[in-house]
Amino acid sequence: MKSKNQFTSVTLQMAGYVAADMGGTVLSTEVAPSARWKKIKYSGSSFPSTPDITDSLVYIDECVNLMKEKLGTALDSGINAYYLDNEPDLWNSTHSRLHPAKATVNEVFKGSLELAASVKSIDANAQIIGPALSGWNGFVSLNSAPDWSSYQSNFKWFTEAYLDFFKQKSDSAGKRLLDVLDVHWYPEASYGSVRVIWSNQTNSNNNDTMNQGLIDARLQCPRSLWDTTYNETSWINSSNKGPIALLKKLNKQIDTYYPGTKLAITEFEYGASKHYSGGIAIADVLGIFGKENVYMSNIWSTTTDYIESAYKLYGNYDNNFSRFGNISIDATTDDVQNISTFASIDSSDTTKIHVIVLNKSGNLLTPTFTLNGIKNIYFKEVYGFGEYNKAVTLYSKENVSYTNSFSHNILPHTAYHFVLYTSPDNIPVIQNTSTASLSKTSFLANETSTLTLSNSANQQVSIIIVNRNKAITSTLVNAMLAQGTTTYTIDAKNYTNGSYIIKVTAGDKTMFIPFEVKMNTISLDRTSIGIGGYTRVTTNIVADGIVSITYSPAGGSPVRTVYNGFLATGTYIYKIYADDSSSRGTYTVLLHSQINDYSVTFENTKPLNVNTHSNSTENNFVCVPNPASNNTEIHYFATAEDNVEINIINQQGVSVVNIQHLLTPGNGSISINTDQLAEGIYIVKLSGKSFNKCEKLIIKK
Repeated sequence: MKSKNQFTSVTLQMAGYVAADMGGTVLSTEVAPSARWKKIKYSGSSFPSTPDITDSLVYIDECVNLMKEKLGTALDSGINAYYLDNEPDLWNSTHSRLHPAKATVNEVFKGSLELAASVKSIDANAQIIGPALSGWNGFVSLNSAPDWSSYQSNFKWFTEAYLDFFKQKSDSAGKRLLDVLDVHWYPEASYGSVRVIWSNQTNSNNNDTMNQGLIDARLQCPRSLWDTTYNETSWINSSNKGPIALLKKLNKQIDTYYPGTKLAITEFEYGASKHYSGGIAIADVLGIFGKENVYMSNIWSTTTDYIESAYKLYGNYDNNFSRFGNISIDATTDDVQNISTFASIDSSDTTKIHVIVLNKSGNLLTPTFTLNGIKNIYFKEVYGFGEYNKAVTLYSKENVSYTNSFSHNILPHTAYHFVLYTSPDNIPVIQNTSTASLSKTSFLANETSTLTLSNSANQQVSIIIVNRNKAITSTLVNAMLAQGTTTYTIDAKNYTNGSYIIKVTAGDKTMFIPFEVKMNTISLDRTSIGIGGYTRVTTNIVADGIVSITYSPAGGSPVRTVYNGFLATGTYIYKIYADDSSSRGTYTVLLHSQINDYSVTFENTKPLNVNTHSNSTENNFVCVPNPASNNTEIHYFATAEDNVEINIINQQGVSVVNIQHLLTPGNGSISINTDQLAEGIYIVKLSGKSFNKCEKLIIKK
């Protein structure tokens, strides 16, 4: 006996034969028809109470009638739906001993009609689902069926012809013979030569060793179900000559050829069940199915790990079987690449709005939610899973006082379920009111920030800090804490440059607080150079100050200077060039500043030396100091003698200083009196025959 919420279905044979025994592998010499098979037939309207199992035939309508007699009709406890076989476009390859030849369009039409009409005559309320096509080529041409060419003049896709055929036959029969158009969808999207659905299914998908390009391809490819502007990387996109937008195409075909037919995706897969990208992709797909009016769907893989979390986000987000609503609400975003969003209400309680938000990017996002037609929000529950927690977790429950909009931090690669209460009645009582806050969420490498935990009860508390690779960089506490307030100091010197997440678990509540450590850094585009080569030193300055950049061999001597002076916040590029006057070895490039020190290394593969003065062999200059008050110096490097015009230009585009100067080859400096300049931002421009450069100059008095 099926339960109230169960939907039962049975796949019926349509390819002509069924197995006659359990005698093991069918050999190539035993292709149907042979003694290893029994032929499918229809007995008509008279069905024996006990089928004859000794003959060489199987009556498919007898089978359906027996199930109805034993289980009841579709309206009560019986089978709800019958599939018209499975993937006829692949019979010759998946069932080559049963059906060695390619299925024809006429064969599929004839068999589908006969089977559908037979089922409807036995149980008029049972749903008919077909044709369960395997993929793109099946949708378009029944996988190049031998007789497809005779239909191409009237139909672009096989599914169009299939719907039109059933519409005509249903009209003639005076009853609907096809209830659900059914296809299977295994995306062909790939990164490089790796397809997203088959990649990293074993050990490597439970950590971050998966290629980021593959992760991004998986997270983006659900857009091919609906987005008429999205071009995935796949042979389908190429053969289709543009965006796939599968569900929109199929729904349009239904509206055109057989209105009222439902749409099903009864097999689909997006891979990586043990990686957050697999879970977020499935959460996206499930939301898209709802938004695009998909009647039913069945995932091919087992629902474990992150895939289980994707389903629970909609169907059991609080472990009390609370669900996403059954009435869709229009939900849109202006950033479909990074965010997916879906919304609903439930017919049993229309005062709650459910909003699913997926952050598909690797960045912290803070979107603003606007709910049109809503006046007030009184309470907010937040659940989620993703890069930082596999299981669906309660993030927060709080009383709020919003009108129709609010903002919320959305962690990188995380799926959220917001439950918003729009009525002041029946507001839940919050048992765990613990909170955590950080005094500064962005601080320099020589600064600190204070984490304040307000613990609402005597309970187990864990506070860890993880980096973007989800490696635990520090554990602040993991113990039973008494009710009260505790503070912890986050010292930036204990962390490297980048983004971090503080994960606070207090009892049954989990809170995430992102923060960022900023430091001056340098990077090299080459870590191995030789005679005549160079490495580019990219310098990122996060705060104005005095900076020195030097390099030295492994022994520490000699130390040579690339740059020494004031640098304003920004990015600067220098070049270290090699000649043949020095020995091989490892060289360290060191950035020293008031905020932090930072070093990188490179290897010389042949004797090399770095020209002490060559932070560039291109024309270049900097202003020192910058910001300046009464005077600044232009430190330049010129590749050749050049008579240049120096202009200092204000924000109105007016040149307020204009002088001429002869640059000599190599390094040099020019003193500029800035005493007469007002505070502000200026552009310093050097223009000559070969020297044409601009730099920003800040004047502070």
